[in-house]
Amino acid sequence: MKFEDIFRKEIENAYKYELPRRLSKYLSYRELRLQGFYPEHGNTKVIIEQLRIGDRPKIRKFNYDIIDNKMVSNSKEAIKIYKKYWIGNKGAYRKEQIGNFVIFDEYETSYLLEIFGEKVELSEEYYVYKLFRDAGYTVKSGYKYGGLFRIYDIGYNREKDQHSIFIYNHRYVINGMCLQRMIRIVESVNKTLLLPYRKANNIRPDFIMRKNNEYYNVYVYNENSRIDPSKILERCLIDNRLPLIAILDRENDVLKISAKVFKIKDKYFIGLFRLRV
Repeated sequence: MKFEDIFRKEIENAYKYELPRRLSKYLSYRELRLQGFYPEHGNTKVIIEQLRIGDRPKIRKFNYDIIDNKMVSNSKEAIKIYKKYWIGNKGAYRKEQIGNFVIFDEYETSYLLEIFGEKVELSEEYYVYKLFRDAGYTVKSGYKYGGLFRIYDIGYNREKDQHSIFIYNHRYVINGMCLQRMIRIVESVNKTLLLPYRKANNIRPDFIMRKNNEYYNVYVYNENSRIDPSKILERCLIDNRLPLIAILDRENDVLKISAKVFKIKDKYFIGLFRLRV
């Protein structure tokens, strides 16, 4: 029996059959139906947002030491790029007047060494750091928010207490519980969770639903599922439907997550956010 038939029987208190074998999927379907979704086919294009491109930081070579894979310098140029571009950190945490040295983290060190003409390890994580820094964004640690980087928009000014716009996590495949935690943390500080996107074999949705004028490919997972957003998005781009990742917890509550695509230069990223409809 189809999920919709079971749902209608339950609503009418006339259901006399065994529960479906795919219980998790049915429970997710029921929750979505109770929240105003309908089992209908249609098309809605996935949003692709082109990010702005700004100016690359202008940096001149300066004297430095390398300690524990981190560049350290008290030169005027190092202090200048710290104040102008917030590359590196000076003094103690939030107390830059303590100490004269600027300490650059591993990604900042690689970035500066490459500008100085040195060879550096071109990891995927460093590539993302470099991509955004070269485009004029400010990129700092995302550790406090459960990510690798936090990314501030072009024209960031520390004196104006501006907030970052993205928290970047470098994982392609994420456990359902971890994804739920990251979404809630990032959402609580008004940022968007950004993930890497790669071409991958697409996976078919569990079912298709509509709310208002938007059509969704619905993918059902539980807390311990391994989720690959790239595979989901590949299918949604083919079908011209929005992704809806439904994570079912042990109390049968459903966290609804959707996505859009961000493009900067020739690189694509997945932006995940809680769906409130």
